Amino acid sequence: MRSSAWHRLAAPGLLPSRSPNVPAGITGLWVGCLLDQTHVLHWDHDTGWTRHPLPDPLPVPRFPGCP
Repeated sequence: MRSSAWHRLAAPGLLPSRSPNVPAGITGLWVGCLLDQTHVLHWDHDTGWTRHPLPDPLPVPRFPGCP
């Protein structure tokens, strides 16, 4: 998604007001933006939208043999 769409979706202090239109069988959804490393949003049928802070600094996985 574009960063401008992310900023509208995840405006500080606000959460989306409606549930996403997801196919049957989808029980949860995580949404984030690579340009915003402060938080991600989570949605599920039971709790709706919630905001989850990311650690600072964001951990970067290491893979053997890769710099």
